[in-house]
Amino acid sequence: RIVLKDIAGMLRGRAVGEVPAILRDALIAAGFEEARIVERLDEVDAACAAIESAQAGDVVVLPIHARASRAAVVALLDGLSRH
Repeated sequence: RIVLKDIAGMLRGRAVGEVPAILRDALIAAGFEEARIVERLDEVDAACAAIESAQAGDVVVLPIHARASRAAVVALLDGLSRH
């Protein structure tokens, strides 16, 4: 599963959602199944979607850029590790 997101402050003049749409189109053109691609424009929502879809043995990569989002994801992961 691939979760696409926007990065606040790094849109470089593009509209919200435009970069994930470009990436989605490129991934589909490269042969990825459209059903395995998810868009969550918010970084924390994107991380949650990736974590929620993970199964035992999966590797989840969470590139989180905004400091506030990073803190929220770290808190989420800390909470999960206590269960």
